[in-house]
Amino acid sequence: MVMLTITYVLEDNTQTTISIEKYEKPQQMLNLLENRHYLTEITQNQSQLDKIDQILGENYTLTDTTTDDVLIDEKPLKYRNIYGGHKIVNGHDFELRYFE
Repeated sequence: MVMLTITYVLEDNTQTTISIEKYEKPQQMLNLLENRHYLTEITQNQSQLDKIDQILGENYTLTDTTTDDVLIDEKPLKYRNIYGGHKIVNGHDFELRYFE
């Protein structure tokens, strides 16, 4: 099932269509990382960061907001939209943000 949201910009009557998948992707990726136990391992040591970087691709940041530590920063210099998700594992609040 694909859902779409439509936004109207009042200044110039431009219509923009954004796929809901973009909003769901950060949470889906955090769930994948948790299912593979990578987030659990990060709370103990940061040895899995290279594997996580390969899974997530580019244009994102992964942050442990509990310790205010940016684990991986692949943020582009220019972007228009940010899509994010949170996942709590072992008392750590992980935030994944994708930039477009």
